[in-house]
Amino acid sequence: MEEILIVGAGHFGVRAANLLQGMERRITVVDKDPMALGALSTSQIVTVCSEGINFLVDSELSRYAWIVPALPVHVVFSWMLITLQRGGYHCEQIPVPLDIPVPNAYYTPDGTLYASLARDLCPEDCPEPLGYCYKTGEERPSPLYEILKNLNLPDLAVDVVRSHQLRPGVGGLSPAQLHLLQEAVISRRKPGLLATSCGCHAVVNAYQF
Repeated sequence: MEEILIVGAGHFGVRAANLLQGMERRITVVDKDPMALGALSTSQIVTVCSEGINFLVDSELSRYAWIVPALPVHVVFSWMLITLQRGGYHCEQIPVPLDIPVPNAYYTPDGTLYASLARDLCPEDCPEPLGYCYKTGEERPSPLYEILKNLNLPDLAVDVVRSHQLRPGVGGLSPAQLHLLQEAVISRRKPGLLATSCGCHAVVNAYQF
């Protein structure tokens, strides 16, 4: 049976686990909080009490059909930094430049950039329709992951890991996406941006070697 890994057992992780149970795949949910994991108790869900990012780094990713990031951090970026550092590469986070042309940009004090096509709070069960906003009906010619892929930044490479919708409001990525990301970053070994993005929302971090 194929397996889905959910990293985080907060509100969104528990919601993802409950919605994904019908996919006839075993679900593993990892979180460092045993009380959070206690909200999940079905025959299809396996819980692991461990720090989520480190568990992901130490896992054999090929065993998973999908990985669902559900922590309040940029899971893919954290995974990439740790795996590169363990591989002997000196790669570190730097602040995202303030002039990146993305919609509704919001910068956090640690230099992370959040971008969104939405100006209002989205419903949790948004099915992410192509071409328009599910809540407002507003036309959206290009999904956000395409907008980010098309950024032309002379001093920074741009990699975008697309979050695929597995259920309304639940996004996942495949192990192959992570392996391709790692190969691309190592082959270039130059400063870059890494974004994880669905059709409407994205989190972006920058790094340098």
